[in-house]
Amino acid sequence: MLLPLTSGGKWFGLLLCTGQHTGGFSSTYITFASALADQLAIAMKTRLFEEAQAEARRTRALAEAGQLASQIGGDFAEGLQNLFQAVARPGNYDRWCSAALTNDTV
Repeated sequence: MLLPLTSGGKWFGLLLCTGQHTGGFSSTYITFASALADQLAIAMKTRLFEEAQAEARRTRALAEAGQLASQIGGDFAEGLQNLFQAVARPGNYDRWCSAALTNDTV
């Protein structure tokens, strides 16, 4: 039995149910499997929506970081801290690594 995984007009794939006997699915099982397919599609749609929201938050944070970076002036350490905080919250980042590169050779 093939059941479509659709939600809100969006198609996510198919749920394949197999059995050992031809015509072996009872009407109760077909109803159960159909409900399961509907719930799977809703869960997939919800997950994709959450991922899209997280990506939008990260993109917005990086855009704000670009603006803040261009405003770093007198107190470099404070400006850098503000920049990190602006990106960390919406991007859900909890660690940073900062390094300075120069053209100097040893």
